[in-house]
Amino acid sequence: MDSADDPQNIPPAPLLSSPERIQQSMRVLDASTHAVRLTVATQEQSEKGTEPAYRRHYSNYQTWFQMDQGLRTAQNSTWKEVPALPINATKVALFLEYETSREKKKRNSSETFNGTTIGKSGILQAISALEWYRKNHQHEYPNDLETRIKLRDDIRIQAFESAAKHNEPKRAESAQAQKAAGTSVGLLPFLPSLFVFLTYFSQIPIHMMSLSGARSGVLPIRPQNTRFGLIYVTAPCSCSPLHPPGADRVSDSFCGQTYSSVLSK
Repeated sequence: MDSADDPQNIPPAPLLSSPERIQQSMRVLDASTHAVRLTVATQEQSEKGTEPAYRRHYSNYQTWFQMDQGLRTAQNSTWKEVPALPINATKVALFLEYETSREKKKRNSSETFNGTTIGKSGILQAISALEWYRKNHQHEYPNDLETRIKLRDDIRIQAFESAAKHNEPKRAESAQAQKAAGTSVGLLPFLPSLFVFLTYFSQIPIHMMSLSGARSGVLPIRPQNTRFGLIYVTAPCSCSPLHPPGADRVSDSFCGQTYSSVLSK
């Protein structure tokens, strides 16, 4: 056997000096104590009930950021993809630009609600979620100084947060109007049958007003001598005229016309 291969001839590993050995021991202690701290922080987050929402925002951030970098690479062959981690203010500002302009998604679906945007609470929670991950994992990147900066200390994050608060009343008003319009349209197929049911079974006079000139197309009616308040919408249908026995008919049909008045005898 070659003397060079003799285990007895392999030089021992150099001994670390005392300061180097102390630093090595400190790195072990640092990693173990951070692991304990992260466990405590995760448990606290779970007890607060924010863990599922934070995890969703974190996942959305990573998915979008990877997609964004892929698109940049496809458009520019010299672009070097930037990883989603570690989290810092620059990356989160890019994500918030997308998040504040996208439409709201339906629950457990990739489909969206047309004409909607994310509300103030969603934007603020996304910032809080990403700040939680930044703060609790910054120790993993000791040489990256940007991971030490709180997200809300950055002027770009402050701008998105301020804009979300400022735009919330207008956004909520628009969302409410769309919700009301959607509800009214959803009721259209059932209105003729509803009118017949109320008139036939209650035997209480029901008065309905024409909506000519009504701004929203939905009008609450409080007829005299009745116990009902109705919402009247012109309801086109394909049925034959539906009226309870003994009712006086003012208009000819429900179909495509305004049913101006139905009076039960």
